[in-house]
Amino acid sequence: MPAAERKKIFDSFWHFAERRWTMVEAKQISNAGLKRIAMWCMFLDHFGAVCLQPMVLLTDSDAIALLYCLLRGIGRVAFPTYSLLLVEGILNTRNTRNYLLRLGICGLGSEIPHDLAFSGRVIDWHSQNVLFTLCLGFISVVLIIRLNGAKEDNVKRFAPVIAFLGILMLAFLAEITRCDYGAVGVFFIVSMYLFRDQESWRTLIGGILLAALGPTEVAAAAAFPLLRRYSGKRGNQSKLGMYLFYPGHLLLLAMVRQNWEIIFSGMVL
Repeated sequence: MPAAERKKIFDSFWHFAERRWTMVEAKQISNAGLKRIAMWCMFLDHFGAVCLQPMVLLTDSDAIALLYCLLRGIGRVAFPTYSLLLVEGILNTRNTRNYLLRLGICGLGSEIPHDLAFSGRVIDWHSQNVLFTLCLGFISVVLIIRLNGAKEDNVKRFAPVIAFLGILMLAFLAEITRCDYGAVGVFFIVSMYLFRDQESWRTLIGGILLAALGPTEVAAAAAFPLLRRYSGKRGNQSKLGMYLFYPGHLLLLAMVRQNWEIIFSGMVL
């Protein structure tokens, strides 16, 4: 093939790729869109953890094991996405107290469905649902905002120290109460606030924090390109539906798991 023709083909391919990339860069995702993505990723993750994990233990199927790993990997996108949405909610809400109250009530209402789904018990003190982690991250971010806006000279002088110690205490609380993602979850939410206008630093610090949880969190890196596409627009969404989805899907998965365990236990026996 002549060099001129090869150059023409290469130029055509380059211009096509450049146009496609420009379209991807221009595509924006609303707040509602990110929430839906996070919800589906979380559902797939929990389906893998609640329903497929017992099947992996009861059978030697490589296909089920592969599907389990795939769904858990997809689910890693949910927490970074919800963390960004939490920070955006704090910055845009008219009443942080009511926001935290709604989040806390939903967390309390979701704890029994969470325990039933993941342990089969009505109450399991060995792990708490992720909404409690979001609550502690919420308080940490609001603490920083309030200290930054303080007018008293004494508070301004010691604001960084107070914020640092306060966040450490909240992270420690997340760890000892065994909230999902633990102390790292709180630090991650804080990093999403501190580097909200610096995408490169947000990705770097967030990635390092999640990597500290183990190699399974590497898949969470897929969330950061999505977060870059966030448009800042609210989009069409049902606030009540978003809150009911979390306990509702856990209760559904708990019932599915119970029946599947009975079926597969019988098959193995």
